[in-house]
Amino acid sequence: AIIVVAFGLWDWYVDREHWLAAFVVRLWGAGVIVATGLFQKLPGKAAWMPFMAKIRLITAVVTAAVAAAMLDRGYGFGIAGFVVILLTGPYIAIDARDLMQINAVAVLALGTVLPLAPLDGFEVMGTIVFVLLAVAVSSLLGRVLESSNRLAFALERELHRDARTDSLTGLANRRAMEERGPLELKRAQRSASPVSVILCDVDHFKNINDRHGHEAGDAVLR
Repeated sequence: AIIVVAFGLWDWYVDREHWLAAFVVRLWGAGVIVATGLFQKLPGKAAWMPFMAKIRLITAVVTAAVAAAMLDRGYGFGIAGFVVILLTGPYIAIDARDLMQINAVAVLALGTVLPLAPLDGFEVMGTIVFVLLAVAVSSLLGRVLESSNRLAFALERELHRDARTDSLTGLANRRAMEERGPLELKRAQRSASPVSVILCDVDHFKNINDRHGHEAGDAVLR
């Protein structure tokens, strides 16, 4: 919403005669963007977040297109607005396939508004070239973000597992027991069912290590 409204200053610099009408369009667009953000924060609406993110991006593209059409040579000077908006796509997409769909809908929305604008051939070609370049860069950035996010997620799961598992036996360690214990007790109370904890102790284990070595002791524990 801030990006959409902030470009109103550029409108004022480019065309002081028509900028106010374009700014009203930007305010309406920003209002829709903020409203969708507030909606997804309501209780029970979290599942709407991906869809609302797409609505915000499409709204931003259409708003920028309509506002630019209301200015004198707005598409000649305001093309940076489309580029900036499209480059936010990778940050709201779930994965590369989702980003491709977002960009396709954004380009389709822009293609619907573009013929309605009083543009000459040079402005039309310039807009098409810059938008396609923005989509290409957005797609590349989306692939990089998806790859890094998947790697970070995998590393986080591995660290989570290693922090709660004994590396020798594969059993849950003390941290895991302390986290799992309260949950199991609450579950047992709700269902009125028993809950058990099994502790094992190997008698005279030091003798095994002393006689047969620590590798044999590890094998016994496993």
